[in-house]
Amino acid sequence: MPRKDAEPSSKLMADKPASATSSTGTSSGVVASSSSPPLWGKTFKAWARSRGGTTETERRRIDLMGALVRYVHANGGHVISPPGARLVRIEIPKNSTLPIKLAEDFNYHAVQCGTGMRTTNQGFEPTDLIEIKID
Repeated sequence: MPRKDAEPSSKLMADKPASATSSTGTSSGVVASSSSPPLWGKTFKAWARSRGGTTETERRRIDLMGALVRYVHANGGHVISPPGARLVRIEIPKNSTLPIKLAEDFNYHAVQCGTGMRTTNQGFEPTDLIEIKID
C-alpha cells in the first residue's frame, strides 16, 4: 500500500520521458544527460520572469549565459552554475583546450578551481573545474 504523504510518481515523472531503450532493446528508464543540449536559455528566462521582469543588465546576462552554455556544450564542457550566477563554473574534460578557446575567442580568463568526476556512458571520467566571470 503506498504511503499517503508520498507524491504520485506520475507527477514526479511528468517532465521526463516515459522510458529509454537500451542497445539490447529493453526499456531501462535511463536517459543520457549528454544526449541533447541543455535548456538553460528557457530555464533562465522563466526564472527571470518569475522574479517580476528583468532589467537591461539581466537581459544581457541571459543572452550571454545562453550563448556561453551553447558554446561550452559544443566544445565538450558542461556549465554547472545556477542561472543568474556572475561567476560561472564549467566542468571540462582533463586536458581540454576550452579555457584557451574562451580566452582567445571571448577574452574570458578561466581560473582553475578544482577537479571532479563526471558520470558518462563510458563510466566515470576525471574533469577539471574552471570558473569565469561574466558581466
